[in-house]
Amino acid sequence: ATEQRYIRELRELGIEPADAMEWMNRGGALTDKYYNTIKHAGLQFTNEIVMNPRATVRPMWHSNPHAHTVAQLKGFQTVFGNTVVKRAYQDISRLWKGNAEEGAIAAAKYASAASLMIYAAMLGNELRERIKYGPGGNPKFKNEPAVETLVRAIDRTGFTGIAQWGLDATLAHRFGGSGVGAIMGPAYSQIDEMLEAAGMYGDAGSTNKVNRELVNAVPLLNVHKPSRDAMVDWLNQ
Repeated sequence: ATEQRYIRELRELGIEPADAMEWMNRGGALTDKYYNTIKHAGLQFTNEIVMNPRATVRPMWHSNPHAHTVAQLKGFQTVFGNTVVKRAYQDISRLWKGNAEEGAIAAAKYASAASLMIYAAMLGNELRERIKYGPGGNPKFKNEPAVETLVRAIDRTGFTGIAQWGLDATLAHRFGGSGVGAIMGPAYSQIDEMLEAAGMYGDAGSTNKVNRELVNAVPLLNVHKPSRDAMVDWLNQ
């Protein structure tokens, strides 16, 4: 069964085992024409396990310079969905496509990997909130239900692929942002928040919101709440 699985996986990469053995028997020279097949198979295999959002593995519009404002930072999750998640579905689907044993093995394998990734994402979220807000973490999540904590962790893993855009837009309000800003990317989101702050300044005559958004636009400073608040207080003086 193991041998048949390896043969099938090689053929999925475009390598016919008999041809590959002939190439090896000829000495496996890099100048041999068959080496091009080996290179293409290696590239395909790499694309499936290493996330590199280049033009060959992401939607064409992601490479359009006119769409970069929207596509920025979305490449990884899109490629993750198009490769890893897609491959996981194909492997698990063998459960109902005539190869239940391999499908069951694949399901167990991916379930284990997904559990570890979600757990790591939960730890990462907790560590990030403690660094940003101190030992107490983000007060917004103090009484958060376990289901919402799990959803935030899944959000970090990228399992939802391109559907992540919708999830980001749905959860944006929890972080003080807007759904449109989450979809359009950080550049639009920053402009949106600055415009909102300017509008509040015009209505209330207070520069606090404007100063806070100015500080939030500064890299590194905006991730450490005590330093960020101290700078806002200094600007408000």
